[in-house]
Amino acid sequence: MSHVWEAERGYEAMMRDQVYKWQEQLPQRPRSTRYPHYSSEEQASSSSGSEFGSHRGRSFQGPHNRNRRGNRTNPGTTTRGATNRIQTRSQVGTNPLVYNISSKTLTHTEMSLLQKGLSFCPTPNFDTFKLEQELNRFFRTLRLKVHFQNINTNTERPAPLGMFTLKETGLRNPSSYNPPRHHHPIETYITLVQRDITSVITNIRKGQYRLQHNFSHQERLALNSLTKDKELIIKPADKGGAMDRSYYITEIHSQLNDNNTYIPIDRDPTPNIRQDIHNILDKYVQNNTIDSQLQEFLINHHPVTPVFYTLPKIYKNLQTPPGRPIVASTDSILSPLAKFVEKILTPIIRCTRSFLLDTSDFLTHIKNSSPVSPESILVTLDVCSLYTCIPHTEGLQATRNLLNNETNLTHNQKEFCLELLHIILTKNYFLFGDQYYMQIAGTAIGSNVAPPYANAFMAQFENDVVYTHPLSCNIRIWKRFIDDIFCIWTGTDDTLKQFFNDINTHTPGLKFTIHSDTTTINFLDTQVTKDTTGHISTDLYVKPTDRNSLLHYTSCHPRSVKNSLPKSQYCRVQRIVSDDNTRQSRLREMADKFANRGYPPSTTGTYRTMTIHNTRTTEPKPLRVAFVNTYHPFSPRIQKNITAHWDLLAKAYPDITEFQQPPLMCHKRPPNLRDRLVKADIGLLTKTSRQTLLASKRKGTFPCLHCHQCSVTKGPSATHPYRQKVPYEGILHMRQLLCGISY
Repeated sequence: MSHVWEAERGYEAMMRDQVYKWQEQLPQRPRSTRYPHYSSEEQASSSSGSEFGSHRGRSFQGPHNRNRRGNRTNPGTTTRGATNRIQTRSQVGTNPLVYNISSKTLTHTEMSLLQKGLSFCPTPNFDTFKLEQELNRFFRTLRLKVHFQNINTNTERPAPLGMFTLKETGLRNPSSYNPPRHHHPIETYITLVQRDITSVITNIRKGQYRLQHNFSHQERLALNSLTKDKELIIKPADKGGAMDRSYYITEIHSQLNDNNTYIPIDRDPTPNIRQDIHNILDKYVQNNTIDSQLQEFLINHHPVTPVFYTLPKIYKNLQTPPGRPIVASTDSILSPLAKFVEKILTPIIRCTRSFLLDTSDFLTHIKNSSPVSPESILVTLDVCSLYTCIPHTEGLQATRNLLNNETNLTHNQKEFCLELLHIILTKNYFLFGDQYYMQIAGTAIGSNVAPPYANAFMAQFENDVVYTHPLSCNIRIWKRFIDDIFCIWTGTDDTLKQFFNDINTHTPGLKFTIHSDTTTINFLDTQVTKDTTGHISTDLYVKPTDRNSLLHYTSCHPRSVKNSLPKSQYCRVQRIVSDDNTRQSRLREMADKFANRGYPPSTTGTYRTMTIHNTRTTEPKPLRVAFVNTYHPFSPRIQKNITAHWDLLAKAYPDITEFQQPPLMCHKRPPNLRDRLVKADIGLLTKTSRQTLLASKRKGTFPCLHCHQCSVTKGPSATHPYRQKVPYEGILHMRQLLCGISY
């Protein structure tokens, strides 16, 4: 049965056995003496795990913290000092970070909690099981490097002309291959690292390392209260809160009642969509358009149901903000298809005439076009609800025209991309509450293919309408970032109005809003100004509803990340602001923003006087092996143990380039407030039952993986003691005794 388990659970389950063997080697202390200053009730409550840590493995917390005078403080409390002053500074001011448009009055502690920002990460408990998982992935990478060092990957047969392969598209399927363990230098290094890590874990269990928490006990209680409040909906304000559940549902229903865009369906369409995908993939595998590995990637065997939600547009209406519709389609059955089509369309989209990559690209075009005529007009246009107003027929035709201009793709490859795009658009379903819906027009915000698809449609519209218009000779600059357009018009106001009316009435459903001015206009995060001589200058633009949402300095993030944030923002200011005097004023404002978020002067004052140069270089960086670790205040100790014996590998394998440099420490963030408070699925709207797990059901019995010793029989089938192999249909739970008989 172990082979069935490995096939079903993959590398994660294979690695779990190794973790348990390692944990057995760790010294254990009796539970009654682990925290001698706790009572038995306190030990039971503390051993159950914190809501901020992982419940899958053992979580350990130091028995106490000490303040600067060395006095003991209870875990989770905050002593007087810099931390309290930082929290107070973030709460003062006339522009709060939280918009409370609900009927509930938030307490001072709840407001203080939300003022930290949804990106704030509370200090988690030290999860040894997660650390061991990450170490085993790292050790597996080292073994793979050594195992394949003498294998020439260039000997592979090149793919036939006109075939999409998984390797060429930059996509990959997860692998569960475990290399053999007969390379003695690697195994020696792993043994030494495990010994050192075991010593660190032992010291953590004994409470020898101080752990300063950034969350008070009252804030933990407030977080639990907000999490359990089902009538309160917390969302990140779009381009800017908390709102009532009833208003949130009413706003979403007002959008879903648009029968021109959404229609309700009576059942989950996943089985039918899966069959359509199989039919298309089988056809193009047979005519050698795709290989079998790419076919496997495009099939999601256990998809997650997409969920519909909205983000409030605070900048349009503060009291009753409209919602921006988004479909959370990560790991859905259409997600692999969208990733593949995005890979194909993105390089082609970047070659279109009006494409803008980002603000830096926009500034480059502005500087190259200055000066302009003093009588010219600055214009910005915005497409109203572009993603949901694109007709499928016109959008697919625009994508076809775009692909036809690509000479590197064969006819079958183009048709394959178009058929996948057709399924993504016409089978775009989602769940809201207890009702399934199908989107019959446009594309969903949240899909990987949505930006390139919208760009393809707008590029076709510009070729057919804008560039061929009789008044297009008055366009000095026409640049577009998806649905936001910047234009410099050299004609009169009357010709601009005529041009706008013509493009606004050309395509039914496609509507524009226009803003024009002779001196100043706002576009993206830039304010463009034209003086009397035609010279163009730029300044930083911030919407009136925007708030100081910079990462709080007390958040549990690596110190290098928090120290680099002021530098990156100062670089952004100096890149956008062209006037020297204005630039110094914006830098002071940015420094004040960081100070209000708790950043000390040592981090905010270093980069204010520096000169920005083009620091991007094309020189290749040395190859290094990455150790990916979920950040914790004890992570530097883990890093020290990882690199302590690295010279052993550098000397043993001089031909492996990655081993000649120390490993690259990469950190994943721990769970933040967004993970706890913001949910896409609001649950059932009625008391009717539905599947609680959004993932599709699997036939078979599988372990919960919470126990060290698990006797649950694993896999989609089992061998009956008196019959042949039987499936698990109808079996809820099966256990195998030592005698071999299953019950």
